[in-house]
Amino acid sequence: MSKLADQISTPEEDARPMDRAAFDPSRVEFLHVFDHAPVGMALIDLQGVRYRVNQSLADFLGYTVEELTATTMESTNADPQRLAKSIAMRQRVIDGEIESYTNERAYIRKDGETVWGVVTGSLVRDGDGAPMFFIAHTVDITERKRAEAELLDSEERFRETSEISSDWLWETDAELRFSYLSPSFDVISGMHSSQVLGKTREEFGSGTPDDPRWRRHLEDLKARRPFRDFHYQSPRSDGMPQIVSVSGKPRFDPNGQFIGYRGTCRDITQLVETQMALERARDDAEAANRAKSEFLSSMSHELRTPLNAILGFSQVLEAETNELQGEHQRDYLGHIISAGGHLLELIDQVLELSSIDSDGVRITTADIDPRAVLDDSLAMARTIAKETDVTVNDDTGDGVLPLVHVDPTRLKQVLLNLLSNALKYNRPGGSVDVRCRVVDDQRLRITIADTGEGIPEAMRHAIFEPFNRVGKQLTNIKGSGIGLTICKRLVEQMGGRINFDSTLGEGSRFWIEVPLGGSTEVAGASEDAAPDTLAASEGHWTVLYIEDNAMNAHLMRTVLGALPAVRMLSAEDAETGLRLAQASPPDLILMDIHLPGIDGINAMKILRADPRTERIPVVAVSAAAMQADIDGSMEAGFDAFLTKPINIRETLRVIGDALNKD
Repeated sequence: MSKLADQISTPEEDARPMDRAAFDPSRVEFLHVFDHAPVGMALIDLQGVRYRVNQSLADFLGYTVEELTATTMESTNADPQRLAKSIAMRQRVIDGEIESYTNERAYIRKDGETVWGVVTGSLVRDGDGAPMFFIAHTVDITERKRAEAELLDSEERFRETSEISSDWLWETDAELRFSYLSPSFDVISGMHSSQVLGKTREEFGSGTPDDPRWRRHLEDLKARRPFRDFHYQSPRSDGMPQIVSVSGKPRFDPNGQFIGYRGTCRDITQLVETQMALERARDDAEAANRAKSEFLSSMSHELRTPLNAILGFSQVLEAETNELQGEHQRDYLGHIISAGGHLLELIDQVLELSSIDSDGVRITTADIDPRAVLDDSLAMARTIAKETDVTVNDDTGDGVLPLVHVDPTRLKQVLLNLLSNALKYNRPGGSVDVRCRVVDDQRLRITIADTGEGIPEAMRHAIFEPFNRVGKQLTNIKGSGIGLTICKRLVEQMGGRINFDSTLGEGSRFWIEVPLGGSTEVAGASEDAAPDTLAASEGHWTVLYIEDNAMNAHLMRTVLGALPAVRMLSAEDAETGLRLAQASPPDLILMDIHLPGIDGINAMKILRADPRTERIPVVAVSAAAMQADIDGSMEAGFDAFLTKPINIRETLRVIGDALNKD
């Protein structure tokens, strides 16, 4: 047995008094190196039992030196397969087949954590060559193994992601030739990667050299700048066009030298086609909406022109005292005026609904006191109620109402419509109650309740649909079926909401909620009342009426016949009218907009550009009653706008104002 082997002992034996005569310096040196080595060390007998360990190994496995001494390797093993391999390798060393063994092992620490180490074992033999024990040292490689596992997981994640991604990944070299394409390239692009690898985009047919965007893209590549979402057309093997979106960033080696680009690419052909289809659909919808508006405007003009004569002459006949008219004739005349008024109301509501749908209606909101609007609406409702034997009750209280942020004109329009319905669909001797209350500290709710028959459950879903007069088969009350639709859209455009509840046989309660104003102060409200009478005529005035419809011209001559001091001239087209005005300037010009040859707008511009006629007041009289037509006429310089069918009283008032104007 060797001299060193004879003197290697266990820690317990080291604690015994040492015989100085038997002291061997080599033993002391070995034990010092063993115990203080920075790597784990163990002396293992031939049965695999550790009979001496150092502090480094104990720290590595989380035990004390005493706890780890006399333990087997199996006690800290975490991988049976690797342990079996290690035991087999030790046996080969004992058998003399190999000099030593090295392997990686997984251990279980005392706290349950798995750690890794590289174990190298060497066999110590005696002087006769017989095996005695193993000396094993263990290097902690736990962090390396974790890094390797993370790298492996990252590589696997990258590989799986690139295989299933709707994008493909790519890399180029410094000459911008493709050096890598992920597996999804073949599936998504319809090409084989071999057709592209080693080539630039231009070489396999991508890009449009004449496209300015393509040239800017090439400049980015030459300047080695990142780029994102660059679109270009790429060929497919089946010849179908393919639009792709590509993003990339430059790569540099550790020395800062450019080595190529890396990025992603996505087929966006379907997305682009969908966007184009949506744009076409939008354009078609806008064209259809314009066509609808133009059609409605044209139909309004065509309907208003004959209605102008029907209602105009009916009003003249109604105003005249004619003893030859019997009761039946007056009754018939009343029916004509009523039916014509209903038809005009229908035309107006169709146009307004069209304007709301096209966002053409003007909503001008401000903080206002709702009391003034409520009072005006209730006053008008009470006037109507006198003819229906229905009582209108103001239950809004005498207190101050909070300000609301609305368009006062549109709010009044909505309230009058709801009040009118509550009166029309009520019962004789019934009532209409108007109430107000604040909801959620954000909105003012105005409720209009009636005592009518109520609305059947099956019909309530269609109450706000246009042209759907719920229960019209049960009543002969006139209506267009558009009013509630307009109310709903107006309220919503003012930031509010509208709804109702109804009990069959008891009545309905319609309510609107409008946003409160930004201030709690009460705002005053006042309106200038329209004059009820025409100002007295003085002197002798000439009115020129430019109108191509002879019936309308005859009606206006009849209307102006009520003003003895007014003489009317007429012209069937703008050219004739302009010559008359320039030769002998009249005191007032009434002019249709849709005229043969020069239309009313251009005729207005000619009048304003001529010193002889520039100061003559001009009033438009037109069946083009859409808001855009009215706005365009006023912007062209007209002093006022009268819509056909004309209201005689309003027409006389406008003419009187124009003639009496200083």
